[in-house]
Amino acid sequence: MKSNLKNKNKLTIVFTGPSLPAEEARQILPEACYHEPIQCGDVIKAMRAGAERIVIIDGYFEQRGAVWHKEIVFALSQGIEVYGASSMGALRAAELHTLGMVGFGKIFECYRDNQTLDDDEVALVHAARFDSHITPMVNIRPTLDKAVLENKISKELSENLLTQLKNTPYYNRSLFNASSDPELNSWFLENYIDQKKLDAKGLLQSLNDQNNQNNQNNSSAQNLGRIQDSPLQKIIPEQINLNTNAVFFNRIFREIIVEPFDQPYPWLSDLEKSHIANQKKSYFQTTQRIAKCLHLGLDIAIFNKNLIDQNNSQDSKKDPKEAYQELLRLQKVSPIQPELLLTSLMIESGFPINLQDSRENPEENPEENFQPFLSALNVLSQILAGVIGFMTQQNISISARSAQTYANEFRRARQLNTAAETLIWMKKHGLDNQSDFEKLIMSLCPLHHIIDLHNAHSIGLNTTLACHNWLAEAEFLVLTEISKTPIEQQ
Repeated sequence: MKSNLKNKNKLTIVFTGPSLPAEEARQILPEACYHEPIQCGDVIKAMRAGAERIVIIDGYFEQRGAVWHKEIVFALSQGIEVYGASSMGALRAAELHTLGMVGFGKIFECYRDNQTLDDDEVALVHAARFDSHITPMVNIRPTLDKAVLENKISKELSENLLTQLKNTPYYNRSLFNASSDPELNSWFLENYIDQKKLDAKGLLQSLNDQNNQNNQNNSSAQNLGRIQDSPLQKIIPEQINLNTNAVFFNRIFREIIVEPFDQPYPWLSDLEKSHIANQKKSYFQTTQRIAKCLHLGLDIAIFNKNLIDQNNSQDSKKDPKEAYQELLRLQKVSPIQPELLLTSLMIESGFPINLQDSRENPEENPEENFQPFLSALNVLSQILAGVIGFMTQQNISISARSAQTYANEFRRARQLNTAAETLIWMKKHGLDNQSDFEKLIMSLCPLHHIIDLHNAHSIGLNTTLACHNWLAEAEFLVLTEISKTPIEQQ
């Protein structure tokens, strides 16, 4: 299926759920890849998976973070087509149609033309395969209009029911029990106009018609005869103004680009599926940290190259292969050597310092094999030294305030609420005095402040918005390190 998508039509990922179940959607647009309702960060993951066309129908907005406008704009700026209809898709398309997102259907038009302003008009409950008895206002309105038109109810009753239902929380809103007349409720159920489903199906049908035309010389917006006039025909991706200095977007990007998909969708590559399976491994979070460091390493490589040659553009240097080598080079100027960082990382992670004791007393340490975890920590210590080397090169240090904040968090996380508790913990981990504890904090603080909290801007770095599979790079480094381990130690 994946090869067909690549060879025949654009790789299309459709985010859908309660408005149009994937099973029904697949009957209309069979070659698309179907995903659960969209949430914040999913556009970035879709781009990492190679999406060329993103279709947003349903999305989370309360239970989880809603898809952010800026990630959609980022996709548009990279030449990816983004369509929206029915629910969250209609909302975002109405807000972003001037930047190239293509909206479809009556609901989109209502939002675009300011006929409808409230988000709750399209809201449905995202629960146990979705509650079909919850009715959104955008479906209630046309159903009541039909009832008035067919003389089932008066205009006055229609307006009263609209007011009643609008004042009902969306998660309790149901047209099917709104009236005191059971016969009328039955009529509503039998004649219900599901505008959300109609819009969603209409968009997918239009996209399928476009696929069938199979004319690669025309853009999707030109082929979509039934989609409203789209600025996608007029806007060139490079003209979209994405402020790459936006700290919040950069932080989201750095976090999401190393996050696996929520589930192993059939259309995902084997590599993406392996990331999901690897979450069960004890050292997966360490692998994610390595991936984040590698991303930062690319930013550092670009920064250093620009210092050498100010005339070259950054775009010509976005080679992820440079990241690891750049960090190894900078490791040589780090005042904190990888060996010390490895010890600090072992302490931070609760790793047993004396592995021999761990093997002799397995009942005290149920982890069967510490070596893969140790190998991951070793890789992290090597490249973290490179990050610290860059800071040294630029004469940058972590502020005393940030270090103290991290020290306080470090103690709280380990329930070290008193000086006595801290001293006992220090002795257990081979720290003889307060100076040793301070060295531990200062060695870990760059990892926490810059990598974990995504504060690359604080050391003068811009975020390279490359949808690269950093997790794959990190996993390769860890597996390579594990393979170097003598068999008797494993």
